[in-house]
Amino acid sequence: MAEGSPVSNTTGRPEVYKRPLPEVNSAVWQVSTAGASEPRWAHSGRELLFHTEARELASVPVTAGDAFAWGELQRLFSLENYRSADTGRMWDVTPGDHRFLKLRIVPGEVPTELIVVENFFEELQAKVKR
Repeated sequence: MAEGSPVSNTTGRPEVYKRPLPEVNSAVWQVSTAGASEPRWAHSGRELLFHTEARELASVPVTAGDAFAWGELQRLFSLENYRSADTGRMWDVTPGDHRFLKLRIVPGEVPTELIVVENFFEELQAKVKR
């Protein structure tokens, strides 16, 4: 989806806004109303996902077109045991929109590395066939 979804604190706290691209000054819609950050578009383009101020992952169904429209916020799960950041990209949505990649906080441990395995099932299948 070509439209942007920035965060702004013009209301006094961070909220998620939607602006059209490339004419970003032609319109603006405030999608969140109770504090939000770290927005991501679902790959389908039919949902906008973000962290709420209450430390939950939320989803808002959206309809793009001549007039942008969005539905009711749905709380997906608590982010209490997951890392967040004021800057940078700390999470993402998988291509099928069915899973999330998020860093979990493990009490008493200081993370020193993150290992990402691409094509895990293909690699596993190749090793099993040996």
